[in-house]
Amino acid sequence: MAEHSASPFTGLDKALMRSTRPDTPPSPEVMPTETLPSRSAEASVSTKPTRHRIEQADKQAKDHTISLASELASALANSNDIVQAVRKTLKTQGKEVAFTRITLKEKGRLADILYTYKRQGRKTTENEITRIAINYLVEDYMAHGDLSILASIFAALDA
Repeated sequence: MAEHSASPFTGLDKALMRSTRPDTPPSPEVMPTETLPSRSAEASVSTKPTRHRIEQADKQAKDHTISLASELASALANSNDIVQAVRKTLKTQGKEVAFTRITLKEKGRLADILYTYKRQGRKTTENEITRIAINYLVEDYMAHGDLSILASIFAALDA
């Protein structure tokens, strides 16, 4: 049986330090001229990250983060308006009947929410939570249109 070293990483530092590139490029005499790579604009572009490229990527990441933070701040500001609209709607007792088919997992998650609120002393029902969800989606859609959660979910479903 072959003897194994104590660590699977033994000698890895030496292997990583070895270059995979030849020390010197092959001379044109060794390579026939028809197999020499062409010097097109694409081939001459270095794939090494330059300082400029790194700074550019950092700037793009920062701009993206700022954009997401701005969208989140706007959403939070608008969500208070949505919460107030949903609250007003729920003050009115619903009289219309709507049946919704849900999965066993969804029913269990809903039961978990009901249990959590019951333990906190808040009495609620499946019906109330369902109405909150429906009204929130509707208000968000009316306020944000194609940028709403509903539109985003439909776009993800269609993808």
